[in-house]
Amino acid sequence: MKVGAPKETFPGENRVAMTPSSALDLQKLGHSCFIQSGAGLAAGFSDKAYEEAGVTVVTEESQLWNDAEVVVKVRPPTETEIKLLSGNKTLISFFYPSQNADLLELTSAQGAAAIAMDMVPRISRAQKMDALSSMANVAGYRAVIEAGNNFGRFFTGQVTAALAAGNAVLAKPAAPTTLIAYRAIQLLHEAGVPPDVLHYVPGSGRLIGSHAVADPRVAGVVFTGSTGVAQTINQTLAHRDGPIGTLIAETGGQNAMFVDSSALPEQVVHDAIFSAFNSAGQRCSALRLLCVQEEIEPRTLNLLKGYMDELTIGDPRHLSTDVGPCIDDPSRQLLAAHVERFGEDKVRLRE
Repeated sequence: MKVGAPKETFPGENRVAMTPSSALDLQKLGHSCFIQSGAGLAAGFSDKAYEEAGVTVVTEESQLWNDAEVVVKVRPPTETEIKLLSGNKTLISFFYPSQNADLLELTSAQGAAAIAMDMVPRISRAQKMDALSSMANVAGYRAVIEAGNNFGRFFTGQVTAALAAGNAVLAKPAAPTTLIAYRAIQLLHEAGVPPDVLHYVPGSGRLIGSHAVADPRVAGVVFTGSTGVAQTINQTLAHRDGPIGTLIAETGGQNAMFVDSSALPEQVVHDAIFSAFNSAGQRCSALRLLCVQEEIEPRTLNLLKGYMDELTIGDPRHLSTDVGPCIDDPSRQLLAAHVERFGEDKVRLRE
C-alpha cells in the first residue's frame, strides 16, 4: 500500500503526519511511503531525512494525492484537497464530522473513504485524549519548561521523550540551572540531534515561557513546577486560536506515608529519610508527612532521630554528603518560614 503525507496548508500548522521514524515502521509492514517536499520542515524534518529513511519525496501536491492510496494529514482536509480524492483512496486525519458536514458529504460524493482520528475510541482507560493518543507520532514543536531545584531526570527525560516521539523541542530550563542545562543540550547535539530540532532557550520563565506557551506554533508544553504556574499555562493554551495545545504538567504535592504496626520500623525510617532528604527534599515526590500508629511511634521516632543524626550536610560533589544545599536563597527562606510557622509549642525532632 502507498501511504502519502501532503504538506499542511493551515496557517501556522507546523506538525506533519509522517515522520522519518514512522515511515520506517510503515515500510517494515510492507508499505511504500511518499511525502510532499517541505512537508516536514516546520517540524524539524528535512527532505533529506525522509529520503534517508526510504521515503519518496514528491515535488507537486497533486502528484502525491494521485500516487498515494492512503493519504495521512493532521488538519481536516480542505475542499480542494477532498476533490483530489478518488474512489480507491482513503484519507486519515482529524475531520470533526459533526462540524464539517459539507466536507463529509463531498468526501462521500468522491467515493473515497475517510477515517476521522478524532472519532477513534481510546485504546485503554489510561488514555484521556483519544485522538492525540491515536496520533502520538504526529510531530510539532514541544516546549519543555523545567523547574530548577531538581535538574536532571525531569529536564533531560522530558526533552528526549519529546524528541523520540518525533517532535522539535524548545528547551527552557529554570534560571538557576542554565549552565548545566546548556551542557546537557550540547551533549545531545554532539550525539547527533540536529540543532534545528532541539533549541536551547534560557531566560526568565515569566518572559520566555509565556511567549513560548502563547505561540500557536507550539503544539504542546511539558512543564515541571508549581500548580499555580501550570494552571496559568493551561489557561493560556486554552485561549489560543486554533486547536488547544496539549499540556503535561508535573507539579508539587503534599506526600504522606501512613505506617501501621505491621511495618518494619527500620525499613520505614530508611524509606522516609531517603524520600524526605534525597535532593534536599526539593522534588515533588519528596515525603512531607509521616503518620505513624501510636503503638510503634516511640521506637520509630527514636530510629528516625538516630538516622537524622548521621546525615551529612555539605557539598553535593562529595560522596560523603547526604543532603546538599537549597537551589537558591529564596528557596531556603521559604523553608525557614515554613519551620517557623510550626511555632515553639511544636516538637522538632532535629533542626
